[in-house]
Amino acid sequence: MKKTLRNGKTLVWMLGAVALMGGFSAQAATVGDLLTFLPSGAQAAVGLPDIVGVEKAAEPLLALPFFGDVFSVAVMLGGDTISEGLANAGIDVNGPAAGFLQVGAANKLDGCGVLMVQDAAKVNETLTSLLGGSGAEITLPGDIKGRFVSEMGVGFFLQGDKIFVGSTEGLLQQLATRIADPAVVNYGKEGPKDEVVIFSRIDIIEQSGLITNIPALGMFQPILDTVKPFTDEVILAVGEAAGKAYIRLAAHDISNAPVAAPAPLGLHGFMDPEAPVVMNLRLTPELINALSMTLMKNESTRQVGGYIRIASGLLGDELAVSFAGMQSEEVPEAVIAAKVKNAEGIPNLLKMLAKIEAPSYKIGENDVYVYPNISEGTDLHIGMTGQAIVVAPGEDALKTAVGRLDGATGAAGVNAEVVAKGVYGFLMIDGAKAKNLPPNVVPANLNLADVKIALTMGVDGAWRELVLSTPAGFSGIADVVNQVM
Repeated sequence: MKKTLRNGKTLVWMLGAVALMGGFSAQAATVGDLLTFLPSGAQAAVGLPDIVGVEKAAEPLLALPFFGDVFSVAVMLGGDTISEGLANAGIDVNGPAAGFLQVGAANKLDGCGVLMVQDAAKVNETLTSLLGGSGAEITLPGDIKGRFVSEMGVGFFLQGDKIFVGSTEGLLQQLATRIADPAVVNYGKEGPKDEVVIFSRIDIIEQSGLITNIPALGMFQPILDTVKPFTDEVILAVGEAAGKAYIRLAAHDISNAPVAAPAPLGLHGFMDPEAPVVMNLRLTPELINALSMTLMKNESTRQVGGYIRIASGLLGDELAVSFAGMQSEEVPEAVIAAKVKNAEGIPNLLKMLAKIEAPSYKIGENDVYVYPNISEGTDLHIGMTGQAIVVAPGEDALKTAVGRLDGATGAAGVNAEVVAKGVYGFLMIDGAKAKNLPPNVVPANLNLADVKIALTMGVDGAWRELVLSTPAGFSGIADVVNQVM
């Protein structure tokens, strides 16, 4: 598959692109160290633990048809893989990596990065050959000499065992400045993680104007407003640990102190253990505010947002849902349970939201309210048990659910690891348990037994995090994608 590179301009462009995912100094042991080179004018950073390791871990995904261009890039770099091509060019591909993105005027994108050098002479020789010369000399902060080729929009400078690459002279100047004046970065201080990470800061996001300048992102302003009083850094990371592939979105606490985690959630322990979908959510004031304000920003969901704010005054701190299938063509076979802090207000809420004036029967000493004909032949039954309200599609389903709440010991289809990680909430989907699904909901060529994911909201030291994971790893994800393509 190897071919001799003939297009020098393309290779230089690719070196600049890979710099956005590039490697760094042998003395920088973690991605967190590399992120301290974030230029003052950049909005985001990308870090890799090492180029070879990331490429190997992502191999099942890179084999998918829509990643075919990756192999074209490898050929242009003179190797069977991107890392091999970079190694041929003198880059050390076994160390950590970092790169940076700048959104300028009129949303113009520029980038820069730092690649760790294995053979400085070979790197310099390769660039000089490809550029037809070394470009015009430029002087950078710290009396560093660099080169910039304006025709190609590529510049670089070598410093020790590193090569710095940028698409503008301004970014090269900012990179050179960070050598003596590194940016303050908290990511990685609590221990390195073997993951690819996209990094930014709340103040950078606000100053960039991305949310205000792009209408489609405007709905996220309430979320930003909610988290910014206690958050400085935010990340989006992808990794694989113990065979589990994951994506995590995390926010660092501005106090730089560990976030106190609440006790594990409990209502899920009384849901249907055979349900393919189980969710439990901790209802915090911050979550209610962010969710309701986000919904109220949209005309079509404004009323729902208002109802959420009203209901939050009655509900406690926990809401659980299990979905087992379909009761009918229109009604899901689902159970909802929520803690309440003002049980006396529930009847008035039912009157307002569902026009239910009085209870229809009792289970034990507790009233049950019925919303008739939610679908043809199906009524919705709403009952109280202790300090929880339970909703189910039918009397038998409600009695079963209440029986679990009153007497079960928590034997649900959610493993202990998910419960421990999801102290603020979790969603479990186990396709192997799926049944009674409407036709055409699932692609005919998809084996649902291969679909098993968990979404958890919890804490990791000084970070609040939302993690989507699957025990199938990247190879399992690739198998599922291949099935539905």
